[in-house]
Amino acid sequence: MAKRRRARLILGLILQLAAAPVAGLELSSEERAWLTDHPHIRVALSPDYQPISFVDEHGQPGGMVADYLQRVQDELGLEFQWVVPGPKQQQSNDPKIKGVDMVSVFADTPERREHWLFTEPFLEFPLYVIVRDGHAAMRDLRALKGKPVAVVAGYAAQELVVSRYPGARLEQVPDTRSGLQRLAFGAYEAFVSDLPTASWWLNREGLSDLRIAGDTGLKYRLGMAVRGDWPQFHGILAKALAKIDPAERQAIYNRWVQAPPQPDPSLWRALQIALAVSAFIALGLLAMFLWNRSLQRQVAERTQDLHDLFQRMERYHAAIVAMASRNKGGAAALSDALQGISAIAAEALGASRVSIWLLRNEGRTLECAELYQADTGAHSRGALLQSEDYPRYFEALTSARAIPAESAADDPRTSEFRDGYLRETGVVSMLDAAIRLGGQTKGVLCIEQTKATRRWSQDEISFAGEVADQVAQAYAHAVLARHRDQLEQLVDERTGDLQRANTELREEIDTRARIEAELRVSEQRFRSLVQMAPSVILGLSPEGHILEFNPEAERVFGRHREAVMDLDFASLFVPVDWRQPLKDRMRDMLDGQPAREYEMPVIDAEGKLRLFAWASERMIGPDGQALGLVSVGSDITRRKEVERELLHAKEAAESADRIKSMFVASMSHELRTPLNSIIGFTDVVLQGLSGELNEKQKDQLGRAYRSAKHLLTLISDVIDISKIEAGYVETFCEPFEIGKVLEEAAASVHHQAAQKGLALHVESCPNMSVVADRKRFYQCVLNLVSNAVKYSERGRVEIGAEPCEEGVRVWVRDTGIGIDAAGLTRIFQPFERINSRLKINTPGTGLGLYLTRKIMRELLHGDVGVESEPERGSTFSLWLPLCPPQPASVQAPAEQPSVPTPQQEG
Repeated sequence: MAKRRRARLILGLILQLAAAPVAGLELSSEERAWLTDHPHIRVALSPDYQPISFVDEHGQPGGMVADYLQRVQDELGLEFQWVVPGPKQQQSNDPKIKGVDMVSVFADTPERREHWLFTEPFLEFPLYVIVRDGHAAMRDLRALKGKPVAVVAGYAAQELVVSRYPGARLEQVPDTRSGLQRLAFGAYEAFVSDLPTASWWLNREGLSDLRIAGDTGLKYRLGMAVRGDWPQFHGILAKALAKIDPAERQAIYNRWVQAPPQPDPSLWRALQIALAVSAFIALGLLAMFLWNRSLQRQVAERTQDLHDLFQRMERYHAAIVAMASRNKGGAAALSDALQGISAIAAEALGASRVSIWLLRNEGRTLECAELYQADTGAHSRGALLQSEDYPRYFEALTSARAIPAESAADDPRTSEFRDGYLRETGVVSMLDAAIRLGGQTKGVLCIEQTKATRRWSQDEISFAGEVADQVAQAYAHAVLARHRDQLEQLVDERTGDLQRANTELREEIDTRARIEAELRVSEQRFRSLVQMAPSVILGLSPEGHILEFNPEAERVFGRHREAVMDLDFASLFVPVDWRQPLKDRMRDMLDGQPAREYEMPVIDAEGKLRLFAWASERMIGPDGQALGLVSVGSDITRRKEVERELLHAKEAAESADRIKSMFVASMSHELRTPLNSIIGFTDVVLQGLSGELNEKQKDQLGRAYRSAKHLLTLISDVIDISKIEAGYVETFCEPFEIGKVLEEAAASVHHQAAQKGLALHVESCPNMSVVADRKRFYQCVLNLVSNAVKYSERGRVEIGAEPCEEGVRVWVRDTGIGIDAAGLTRIFQPFERINSRLKINTPGTGLGLYLTRKIMRELLHGDVGVESEPERGSTFSLWLPLCPPQPASVQAPAEQPSVPTPQQEG
């Protein structure tokens, strides 16, 4: 170990001397300030990556990377803090988990680039495949697909191999030493490592039974990495590494990898003489050696070729067995079988694309039944090729078993695809094998290679023919399965038809028996109904002759059934002036006109006229012809008399109600005249015009004055309601502006609102006019505004109007006590006041809203509505049409005759 430290010291002196003529490292002021602010930089070391990077027994770094780090420290004047990460930290790419600021040696990968800033690589080694003696040589890792291959956990080799060989089966080992040992004991098929590290451990462990089998085509490009949030130090480190020239780098590499021994100077002359003497001998031996090596190489190459051929034949055999196993089930879908064959063939040949085309349209069209792309693993189908577009290819397909085209664009059999198919797909080489069945060409198997051309060997051409035979078998199995399924389906259909016919026949027999039984029951039920019915039931032929005459008809007409059968009904029981209308009605109904009820008098057993209500329906025969009519009649003579009596009673009640309303209106008018005098004189006394009053007198007279006013309001409401109900209220319609009416109503209650501290707001609604009775509309608005003020303890009262469909909507919104759901159903009833805490102290009659609805609906042809929520307030709305409707003329109903005439009924 002392020798190693001395060697490192001597190498450091040599490097310093070599760097002495070079000017100092040029750093900006910001970079030097950054180094001053960051004197302690934690550097992660790889502890067991000999001879590239390791940690000795004293905890000091060793290997090529240690020499580079020493050179960087000398350039920057820093003293790095060495950190040896644990296993979990080594496998992590996160700087926070690693707990370092810089990694001394790190391969640049996309995943690591998310967290680290990488310098340019300062070490570069190819990755080799190491195997046991006796293992065949290989070009790359594809030869080991599916077999265990070891890589060191956390090293970039794993990510590089996965990216180049996604199908490789990789196993992780903790370090290079254990990986080589396990390989020697047969735990793995191969081990992937760089040459310096593998040589180091092979020599030290004496693993002579291991050797290098081939190059992976991958290289370790190792640089230093700085945490992603230190871009300043990344630039500084790059400058320091750039100062190390190629000679210094080669010296570092030779020291750790080659380390050739230096000869003794005293023996140099003797060595020269010995070399000159032995040169002649060496030339002869060299010639023999070269000849022997040439023969060995040829034998090895031939042996390797045979070995590769044997492996390919084994692979082809396994592929054919796998394909045949998929073809055993003839019932399987053809598309599934073709997908399996194409994927297996692509893997066995290492082809880019494998497609299967079937001939259609009498051999003039090739349809792609399956296309497998190895790079994506995707399956597709549906493309078409026409023989008139590719005549030479179709001719070659029918005449040759196989079409191997190393350069598809230049081969005369496939050159027709140059400008279209080949350019679109990127295919450069094609191997096509005809699919034949029963001596006829059914399609073609197409094996394609993209990117680089491929010379097809004879064993590959033979394998393509065998795959085409497997496709033919799959096609034959599918055809046989389809024919078998069609035959089974046909047998099932015929069997099902017979079973259904038998079932339908049985069901028809059962149905007929059931219908006959039901018909008998129905006939019995109908006869019972006819016999027991309290109405007259008649059956009439198209000529009007009696076919059925139930007991009720016998009772009404006083004739037995047998005595009137086949006689003319109209001649026997219908008044003379009704007989022809009856025949006309029967003819219309028999012709198919819709039946409707009608009234017609008949002559009863006592010879009196009795009014009957009749309902008739056609009787239809099996041939669709009308067999006659069934008529049901009910005696409505008494009902008509009762209706007349009810009409007279209704008219008398309405007359009495009008008289009552007139009386109430007259009495209320007579009461209002003296009451106005009482109110007037009381107001004069309260104003002091008749002398001074004391406080008690003022209070008593004030109560009398308010009671009289309340009574006057009640009388006025009663008078209005009575006039409306009696129909003696006349309306005077005129155009007026809504806004002015709202402002007048607000002014009328302004004083009361101010006394309660309520804000009264009228929204502006200019140019909004209607045609109606202004006085009555103002009365309704004032009633709603007055109620809003009376039942609001605080807040505001808002009045506004807005146009709506075919009219105007006026709304009054308050923040008062509100109305619950039960109150909303009663609020427009007369003398109805909703229970609330303000009911006692707020005067009212319960007629205001009732009168408002009466006026709006019956006089102004509008309506009133309300929305409310307890303790949140209410919104009352008045809807008024823009113009009142024209009054319709009303005629007094005429008294109905006791029995309608034929003209009235018609």
